[in-house]
Amino acid sequence: MEIFYSNLEESLRYAHTTTENTKPADFHLHNYFEIYFFISGNVNYFIEKKVYSLHFGDLLLMNSHEIHKPSFNSGELYERIVIHFNPALAQSFSTPSFDLLSCFTGRPSGEQNLISLSTKQSEEILKLFDKIEESGGEAANGSDILKLAVFLEVLIFINRV
Repeated sequence: MEIFYSNLEESLRYAHTTTENTKPADFHLHNYFEIYFFISGNVNYFIEKKVYSLHFGDLLLMNSHEIHKPSFNSGELYERIVIHFNPALAQSFSTPSFDLLSCFTGRPSGEQNLISLSTKQSEEILKLFDKIEESGGEAANGSDILKLAVFLEVLIFINRV
């Protein structure tokens, strides 16, 4: 198996962020793919020509060709989990029978970006996110491998739902 990334820290970034005083955001693109899990706030999310009014448990998927931005409707506390990753990283673990990127690439651009998870599904993905957060530490202790393994589990979960 050939791996197309040189540094896991550069290829996979995880952030669980809470913001109190939100500022207007501009439309933007990334060279990487994005998984966005909404926890709280009063937010509309623009992706291409679609607008999504977000609720707890909403999952947004954006590839590197989809322009997007959040729009804040109030000063309410804004909490989310975001994973940015190099698609080559995930592709290197895909198989002919299961493409980990199909939820990002197997749909028209700017369409079907939102997955509204059930309460049970939200609990399941939050447990995976907790495992990623707990995997922090020295790479020499295998934390980077654990983070990668759980990230792959997140992609499998998303593709299944």
